[in-house]
Formats: sequence, C-alpha cells, structure tokens
Amino acid sequence: MRKGPPSENVFMIIKRLENELREALGNKTTIEFPLVDIVDSDSEYVVFMDLPGVDKNKIILNATGNFLDFSADIPSPDLGPRKYLLHERISGSIKRRLTFPEKIDTNNIKAKYSGNNGVLEIHIPKTKSEQVGEVKVD
Repeated sequence: MRKGPPSENVFMIIKRLENELREALGNKTTIEFPLVDIVDSDSEYVVFMDLPGVDKNKIILNATGNFLDFSADIPSPDLGPRKYLLHERISGSIKRRLTFPEKIDTNNIKAKYSGNNGVLEIHIPKTKSEQVGEVKVD
C-alpha cells in the first residue's frame, strides 16, 4: 500500500484505501444504499426501495434520460446517551442514482411510499424520447 501526501486528510485517506480495496477485489465490495429491487417488464420498470422510518416528505426523486436520482434524510434515532456494543443503523442524508437500459417517461412516473412497511414503490414507464422531471411521492 502506498502512502499519500502529508496534506491528505483522514477522509481522503479512507476514500483512497476504499478505492484500492475495490481494485484489489475486482470492484465487488460496493454495497449501495438504500437497497432496491428493480423489475423490468415490456412497458415499465418497477423499483422497490427499502426506506424504513423515512418521512415521505423528505424523499426527493428526479428523473432525466435513463437516470432516476434519489435522495432522502434518515432521522437519527433519539435513544439518548448509550454505550453501543454494535451500531449499524444509518442516519443522515443519503443519495443514489439508478441507471436504466432505456429512456424513462419522467412525466408519468408514479411513486408511492408505504410507511407501514417502509417500502417506496416507483413505477417508471419506458419511452423513446428524453425527458426531465421531478417526481411526486404519494
């Protein structure tokens, strides 16, 4: 492993090490969040995204061409001061870009969030022409 320059801060070092690890393992170490399933049919894609505990008003979806950009804020659980043995739940701002093999109809995307099971379901029609738009979450 090579050393970085003296001006390299801890975040740059971590990012560099992460990239080196990905290269060494053949880019098989990446886990994207939130987790999604994407179903491909003749006329549309259907995305199922796990977002437990997220306020639907904090979910932002934007679509362009064959991309769907997602962002949301995951609240930090207010559990007071504690000594954790294991702390895996995440909080804060998250972003993810989904790329589809065909252009998507941004004017007719339907998104529905079920707070009961924490799943965002997005129906994305396919199209031939490029479009841009923001998606409302119901």
